[in-house]
Amino acid sequence: GIQVISAYTWPLPFLLGEISHVGYHTEQNAPEHLNADYLMIDELLEPKYKDRIVGNYTRNVYRARQWASPMVIYTKQ
Repeated sequence: GIQVISAYTWPLPFLLGEISHVGYHTEQNAPEHLNADYLMIDELLEPKYKDRIVGNYTRNVYRARQWASPMVIYTKQ
């Protein structure tokens, strides 16, 4: 599964539309524990949620949207 934390999720629902088990969250409803196979966190929000990540992950940064801050992608090892 994938957990996404961002104030603006578009166009991610379009890009990830064929993948099941994707949870879209904002700051107000983010899960207490982040433990999906992939975590996508808005780079500006990363400091707030980094302590909630459970497990070992590889971290990469991608700019998926030109008008928004980059997304940090954590891939479970």
